[in-house]
Amino acid sequence: MVQQRNKISKTDASAADPSCLRERRMFRLLLQGNPNYFGNALSSSLSARKVVRCNTWYEEIRCLGYNPRNKLLAAVICLHRPEGYATGTRISSEPEYVRFYLSFDDGGSWEDQGCASVAVHNAPTVKNRHHAVSLPLAREEEQFPAPWARVRAILSWNDAPPANAPEWKPVFGNVAEARVCLCSSRLRGTVAGEIGEEGGERLCGIGLAAQDDALLAVVHVGKGKRVSSRHHVTFWLDADDSGAFSTYLGVVDMPLSALGEIPAGGADYVLRLPVDLEAYRQDCGENSRVLCVRGILSESEAGSRSKFQCVSPEQGFAEACLTVAPRVRAAPGEIAIIGGFAAKTAEPGQILLGGGSPGFLIQGVPLPRHSYVVEVSADGRNWQPLLEEVKVTDASGAVHCHKPDPETGHFAYLPFEENRTGALACWDGAGVGKWQVRLRNYFGGILLPGSDVVTVRLPEEGGAGEESGHRLQAGGGGVALKPVNLFAPEGSYGEYHLLSA
Repeated sequence: MVQQRNKISKTDASAADPSCLRERRMFRLLLQGNPNYFGNALSSSLSARKVVRCNTWYEEIRCLGYNPRNKLLAAVICLHRPEGYATGTRISSEPEYVRFYLSFDDGGSWEDQGCASVAVHNAPTVKNRHHAVSLPLAREEEQFPAPWARVRAILSWNDAPPANAPEWKPVFGNVAEARVCLCSSRLRGTVAGEIGEEGGERLCGIGLAAQDDALLAVVHVGKGKRVSSRHHVTFWLDADDSGAFSTYLGVVDMPLSALGEIPAGGADYVLRLPVDLEAYRQDCGENSRVLCVRGILSESEAGSRSKFQCVSPEQGFAEACLTVAPRVRAAPGEIAIIGGFAAKTAEPGQILLGGGSPGFLIQGVPLPRHSYVVEVSADGRNWQPLLEEVKVTDASGAVHCHKPDPETGHFAYLPFEENRTGALACWDGAGVGKWQVRLRNYFGGILLPGSDVVTVRLPEEGGAGEESGHRLQAGGGGVALKPVNLFAPEGSYGEYHLLSA
């Protein structure tokens, strides 16, 4: 079960004003002037001006766990307020970072697994909103030194947690821990006893992973649970905001034998259900839509389709408000998203990319049987091809590296099943001022006419704007992007549903 750690202390300056509204609005500016302004810098000769640590007024991790099928670490984040997550226009956003650690000696030491993030927005709602952040592990089961581990997740708004710093405290966010089972194949056939004092199960929380449109549910199971049993989680959608939850989204199950031996104190695992939310998206430029989803935990397959049957009314039931990103349209062979923003703007050059660690992802709809090259130019005459390998996510959630042809320097367009996010290239974003990003398409090595060109602006270091984007956050294949959805209009190439990574 998740252990909440390091919430707001009564000795912190934030206790008198839990909202810290001024500090929230000026957060990046205050850190630029004094990296130790809030007293959480790892090493700094500067004095803290106002000590704020683990302020959960705006957001916090509610639960976290591990999915042994997809090898995913995941955390469910709860946003408590309608505002305080971005500045500027209504579609601007800021990142919520989550860095994951594993400990194989019960907290004696921690191994950094990487950082993932999700872009969050202000929203006109009084309900808490839930996001899921997941990070794939590259290690195989045989590489884990133990069949189970403690996992620690550090949530930090608008400030990426430093690497290899498991004791670091965020300003806005929190630290949470759970126990997870990692190596099921070594222990299959192990049978635990009947449910005892540590037994039982609970649906801890649910959230939407915007990077691949998947619902994630975190379930806690006690050590005494028999490994022969199976859990089902059924998802129902309140599509018309009536509270009826009449739209069936699907059911996902997990045999507890897949978890192997459950450690003392139980374990938290993640169930993942891909969903198609295209029918509920609004057009690009409109606010993201907030939808309510209900999750029900059941031990029987017959009960999995029921709206009410569950392990127990108190422990097998959870509801969440999910943020469904707006829609972006793009044709095959065009740039659709750059740095998390829709490439087709009303006025060229109005996409302002900035802030964060280096790198902007360029995404588009695939042009079957063709190849491509993405280039950038500061003057429109001298073009630099982007030939670094790009990480792509397939339909199962696995992350792979896509490289150009060593002879031609061209990338092959991958089909939707192999590149669900439509990732084309990654640009380090070095430089300031206006830049042009060009996508050139090839068929059989022959350049096709009509290259797609998008103009963007790169601010000086520390610059900001009403439409600033978020750069990639490296670490374990995770990236941070404003979550927008794109698809190709119906035509000779059919329809593609590609999601921001």
